[in-house]
Amino acid sequence: MRWLILLFAAIGSVANAANDTFLAQHWKRPIVASNKAASNKASAELTPESCGGCHKQQFADWQQSLHAKAMGPGVMGQLQGFSPDVLNQNNQLCLNCHAPLKSQNESLITAISGKKTTNLHQQGIICAACHVRNDHWFGPGAKKVDASVKATHKTSTSHKAFKSAEFCASCHQFDDDGPKLDGKLLQNTYVEWQNSTFAKQNISCQNCHMPGRRHKWQGIHSKAMVLKGLTLSGELISQTNGQVKAKLGLINSGVGHYFPTYVTPRVVLQGYQQNKAGEMLEDSLVEEEIMRAVSLDLSDEYFDSRLPPSGQLVLDYQEQWDNKATTLVLRIVVEPDYFYEQFYAAKLEADDKFVGRELLKQAQDNAATSAYVLFEKSFELKAVNVP
Repeated sequence: MRWLILLFAAIGSVANAANDTFLAQHWKRPIVASNKAASNKASAELTPESCGGCHKQQFADWQQSLHAKAMGPGVMGQLQGFSPDVLNQNNQLCLNCHAPLKSQNESLITAISGKKTTNLHQQGIICAACHVRNDHWFGPGAKKVDASVKATHKTSTSHKAFKSAEFCASCHQFDDDGPKLDGKLLQNTYVEWQNSTFAKQNISCQNCHMPGRRHKWQGIHSKAMVLKGLTLSGELISQTNGQVKAKLGLINSGVGHYFPTYVTPRVVLQGYQQNKAGEMLEDSLVEEEIMRAVSLDLSDEYFDSRLPPSGQLVLDYQEQWDNKATTLVLRIVVEPDYFYEQFYAAKLEADDKFVGRELLKQAQDNAATSAYVLFEKSFELKAVNVP
């Protein structure tokens, strides 16, 4: 039996080495992708629309994803402040992940220079970023390949690395020498997953974020997605002797990394009393935050209350009953872009002549509207006569 275990371990080690070798080559930046045999301009430029002609479901999913918005007004607004020379010398700035193709780098520099461009950079993480290198197509292997696909992808390779968490680590994990705060990398999602039971059970990023090979990549911006990963509870324990006691709990029961994984979101657990008009009584508010709170210049970490897999937080509500209160409310609010909203506001206030001002204002508005109520439960408060 022992020899069989060792054999499987050896096979697994060889497979991992093959994945590592493939991915090291696959994710060299900037990514060179082309389609020299293309019959039209869209295909030659490898636009998502050209891929969508055959891959209709994937294209429709991508259009609604954050990958498609990776070069949105927030990133573009900030890049407006750089000269073409600076961008050309530092092409690893943000573009390594937000618009990783060499042709996208060139498109951005041309646009910043005020010249006519393809605007390919504005499309963010496009199909070719993962699936095309030089004139060759790569993927996980189609379940069913028809004649038209075979004709289009004459040079194509299937590789199991596309189904591995390591594939996503290229953008969702900083190198060991990357930017850190309090000794922790700013982007550490892959390592968080490695240290979880999800890795031990071989549940990869794709299992949760690309079920059925859908190209939506939903995360904290999706209420439905977040609800799948958490266990939530709220209860009124007692209302006696003029005091209200309740508990509001959140368990990271199904997220394969820290919740949240990055510095941008904030999750707020709240308990408060409200009057019959539905207005919050401010003095009754009790809050707990789940976030990695950092300074806007990313130089300091104030606290880190994020929840690792299986971690939990309980808001223990014990407050005097306000005689104007008719209801106790327990709720959880998710603000996916909390840091961005604060950052853009500070940038706009500090520099009223910044060239990317209009884009940053648009990004600030987008960030402010991304918040949602994840959980809410109300309890009627009644006067209690204590003998």
